[in-house]
Amino acid sequence: MEEFVRRGVRSGFYSTDSPTMAELVSDSDGNLFQKVLNNQNHVLHKLLPEQSTHDYYMRPRSHDRSPSVKTDNNNFLSRLLFKDMY
Repeated sequence: MEEFVRRGVRSGFYSTDSPTMAELVSDSDGNLFQKVLNNQNHVLHKLLPEQSTHDYYMRPRSHDRSPSVKTDNNNFLSRLLFKDMY
């Protein structure tokens, strides 16, 4: 995909100051994840882990779900549940 973007830049179809393919994919992933979190009727919503409840507030999180122990970076939901959690 990056090569496709590079060819587009060389051909003048895509600007060099436009977002890279990685940035476009990351933004799309984030938008889809927010839609899944906020829409209980979304097809992927049932695959989310249960909401976590706790009495302490250390720092703001991007979601209120309890991440599962099983990590699979190829899985869309697991990847975004663990994104920026360090």
